[in-house]
Amino acid sequence: MSLEIWGGAAFRAGRVLWAAEELGLDYVHHDISSRDGSTQTPEFLRMNPAGKIPVLKDGDFVLNESAAIVSYLFDEYGTHREISARDRGHAASIVY
Repeated sequence: MSLEIWGGAAFRAGRVLWAAEELGLDYVHHDISSRDGSTQTPEFLRMNPAGKIPVLKDGDFVLNESAAIVSYLFDEYGTHREISARDRGHAASIVY
């Protein structure tokens, strides 16, 4: 697994980091801020032309928007037999 998460834990990326922790995933966290120019570098803009965080990179798949990322992580890596519909609903409600 080669998950990478970009964004500060105190902001919306915190939702993504929480989901990754709940799922027990191995990931690399890039603690960057949109206020210091980190999201405007050529490298970051190649990955996400909108220049926004959070961003998840899973291999060659890149996704932004915290709610979409959390849904993706639970769908892709969650063990649906162990995560009830109520738990999934609760996870979604925390994102919003």
